[in-house]
Amino acid sequence: MGDNLASNPHGKPERWIIDFNDMDIEVASTYKLPFKHLKATIPEERKNNRNNALKINW
Repeated sequence: MGDNLASNPHGKPERWIIDFNDMDIEVASTYKLPFKHLKATIPEERKNNRNNALKINW
C-alpha cells in the first residue's frame, strides 16, 4: 500500500484522494482547487459509464 511513498526519495505521493464525505455541493465547492479538478475530470470519465447512478452522482 505504501510502496509508492517508500520508493519516492522525497516521500511525495503519486496521487491524491479527494473526499468531500457527506458535504453538499455548495460546501464542497468552497474548496476551490479540488472541486475544480473534480469538475474537469469526473464528468468526462463517467459519461460512458453503464451505471446511471454513477453518471449522475459523483
